[in-house]
Amino acid sequence: MNEKKPLVVVFSRIHTTGLSVIRSLGAAGYPVDLVACTHRKGLSSIASTSKYVGRSVEVVTGSIKTGRDRGEAPLLAELLKYSGHNGDTPILFPTDDYTGSVVDRNKSVLREHFRLPEIVGGEDGSLLRMMDKFVQGQMAQEAGLPVPRQWVI
Repeated sequence: MNEKKPLVVVFSRIHTTGLSVIRSLGAAGYPVDLVACTHRKGLSSIASTSKYVGRSVEVVTGSIKTGRDRGEAPLLAELLKYSGHNGDTPILFPTDDYTGSVVDRNKSVLREHFRLPEIVGGEDGSLLRMMDKFVQGQMAQEAGLPVPRQWVI
């Protein structure tokens, strides 16, 4: 029985991580598209030329490296082009902290168009809170795990 696998939209900033995810999904038989965000044109060429990528779009948005200019509007516009994609719901797969944070901050909009990684019952930004290492340390300590001393400066 050959079940049709859903499209996976890999949302990436770091080409090596994105390429690894693309290769893994492609080898497993998933159709893969790439939406890459970069601070300079052409930086996604390594991932975008993978034999497993069906469609690739590179969005150049300001200072992604430093996070000063989040540049989320053009990224969201590109992602929302997948609305109603062939009658099925694609999977959105962010590959790093930045793309994960873009998805998390905008999940109320994106969840209508994609299957997303998220915290069940969480609101916009709830995943970002859990990415905080101090919060993770507190949760580990509350669970009884030994953790090193930590402080915020």
